[in-house]
Amino acid sequence: MKFSTSQFFKMVNDEKRYLGRLFTTKKVLAFLNVLFALAAAAIFIAPYLFQVRISSWPLIVTSMAILFFLNSWYFFYAWHIDKSRAHFEKCWDPLTGVWSRFYFDGILEEELARAGRYHYALSLCLLDLDGFNSYNENFGRKQGDELLKKFARFLKGSIRTTDLVGRYNDDSFFILFPHTDVVRSEKVVSRLWDQV
Repeated sequence: MKFSTSQFFKMVNDEKRYLGRLFTTKKVLAFLNVLFALAAAAIFIAPYLFQVRISSWPLIVTSMAILFFLNSWYFFYAWHIDKSRAHFEKCWDPLTGVWSRFYFDGILEEELARAGRYHYALSLCLLDLDGFNSYNENFGRKQGDELLKKFARFLKGSIRTTDLVGRYNDDSFFILFPHTDVVRSEKVVSRLWDQV
């Protein structure tokens, strides 16, 4: 499946809107369910307490049908949001908090097309942590994960906001430099290398 930035930002906006609606609907449904339970209890208890005969079975059945429909709609809506959120979450690397390979594949194709159309430079840098597997073996996977997180934070803090950083695979990261030629991107990478 192809992915684009416009899809991503549409998903972000949709998720905010959907979650707001879901929260409001949850509160309204909780109130209606409690109200219906109290009304049903009152209808069943009233004849015994007040010696009054209440014939309201049609009202109870109609209310139950309406509440069943509303609850079903709510759960379907929640399932829909959960499904779209799963797609949205594929864009992020959960460990490091940077973009994922899924996002990168889509954005690279888009940026290449844009750079060709508007004739501007575009640079891509792939960074690999040498000796990461032996580091994992010597210090444990938890320490290896911490190293990846620190490295990702370092990369995010060391580049422009217009540049994209993400995790390409286990110990490899990418940086995409829009509007940057090879000479300038090499300077940035050399600076990063010196800082590391």
